[in-house]
Amino acid sequence: MNEQERVAVANGFRAALGVAVDLATPEGLLSLQKFSEKAQRILARRNIKIMVLADSTVSDNLNKSTSRLPKRYFVQSLIRVLRMAIGEWGGDPDMIGTLRQWTIWYNDTVLAMSSGRPAPEIVLPRQVGTRVPLSLVHGGTDVGKGLGGSWRADPPPDPWEEYGDAAPDRFRRYLDLEREARVFKVYEPRTVPELLQTRDYARAVIAHALPDASEETVRRHVALRMRRFELLYRRPDRPVGWFLLEKAALFHPAVSPEVMQDQYRALLRAMSSRRVTLQVRTSLPRRSAPAGEAMTILRFADGGRSDIVYLPADGPTGTARGSILDQPEDFQEYAVKFANIGRDSKGEDSSRTFIEGLRT
Repeated sequence: MNEQERVAVANGFRAALGVAVDLATPEGLLSLQKFSEKAQRILARRNIKIMVLADSTVSDNLNKSTSRLPKRYFVQSLIRVLRMAIGEWGGDPDMIGTLRQWTIWYNDTVLAMSSGRPAPEIVLPRQVGTRVPLSLVHGGTDVGKGLGGSWRADPPPDPWEEYGDAAPDRFRRYLDLEREARVFKVYEPRTVPELLQTRDYARAVIAHALPDASEETVRRHVALRMRRFELLYRRPDRPVGWFLLEKAALFHPAVSPEVMQDQYRALLRAMSSRRVTLQVRTSLPRRSAPAGEAMTILRFADGGRSDIVYLPADGPTGTARGSILDQPEDFQEYAVKFANIGRDSKGEDSSRTFIEGLRT
């Protein structure tokens, strides 16, 4: 095996570790160091030693392109921490594989690089969840498959019916999934994410997007957005949210300075919650993370539910067009895009400082 081939094998192992990190840490690398410090204290009581996983350490080990694998101690520490992190947010730690599996994959990779044997195939037990047809997720009639005991013969009342044209059928399909998600990853290049908008901000951007709509239509759209927030964040098991914004999303020509100032305050309040991570990208995007379409990645604690990607409509109403992607290749593609934008953005503290600087 020549040097180029060894680099390819090592990069393949690092890429698999990167997928495990993305699946396990919905709040991103920025939260990993704090959690690893906590894990280190817990595991020390069992005489298990792990290293603290600083953001720079993880990024350096996963993003370099050399023929040298990460140190064994780093890999073991990372997998232990990731498994504990998954358990804390309610997932199944085995979704990224066991420590024993990773040890075998590591040893087989070292052997492949030294002997020229084929590299091991690293297949995570659950990269994007057990697949369930969306027709079943949304009340399909084939009750003998997929959902098992979670299926109910009598579906609950439709919570979106009263909002009429603000929640057409194709958007309700996403709203039903949104209510059950455990983790949100949202990228917004143009506006404040819908689930973080104040009522007055929402009214301004919706009225701007629907200039010919009646006051009643605008009111229904605003009421629906506020209802979504209520269903998600006022429940005891409210989800974890990781929001990435472009700098342009913090300015809008249709929003008055007073409403914008109130929106900044609302964002800062949201950032004080340990369940909300918000980062702003203020620099020019790199080639690996260009500005693009808005996206939302939903993940579910239920092992029988596929993780999905939602591509909302062009514009702030989220109803004119929307695509739900649940194929594994789609999930991986957008998970990589999201991770690259996150690495290109300011950290949490710097983002908070930036938003505070916008207040007058």
